[in-house]
Order: sequence, then structure tokens, then C-alpha cells
Amino acid sequence: MNRNDYQITLIIADNGIGIDSSLINSVSDSLGLQLIRGLSKDIKARLKIENSMGTRISIVFHLNTLNRNSYTLKAIEEKEVYV
Repeated sequence: MNRNDYQITLIIADNGIGIDSSLINSVSDSLGLQLIRGLSKDIKARLKIENSMGTRISIVFHLNTLNRNSYTLKAIEEKEVYV
């Protein structure tokens, strides 16, 4: 997770076998994809899912879409987070 002014970029990636390409642009029964798409929609984020040497999910959103009193926002304002 990285902050650049009022834009936050969250990247989740692995180097495994990757996500099934047919799931990337289709309606999926996968709970994980439903949660990611739902979160992205709720915070008005740009979502990009790539399948190349693993899976890479990028979620880009603006701070203005978050509640200023939330714990998440305070953590983002304090530092970059790498997991």
C-alpha cells in the first residue's frame, strides 16, 4: 500500500500459477473476487487484475472516498504499509 498525495494504491500479488483468465472479466462465484470487486465499488476505486507469472491485483482510490475518522485512514496517513 502506498500513498501519493490523495491517491492510495494497494497491490496484492503472488508468483503462483495465477488466477484463471476466464474469471478476470466475468461474473464469478468466487467469494474472494466478489469481495474485491465489492470493496472497489464501495470506495469508487479502479480495479485491475492481471495474470502474468502469478496474480497481481491493483486497487487505486482517493482518500476523499474514505471516512476521515476511520482507523484505516489514520494508518495510511502515518506510513506506507508493506506486508
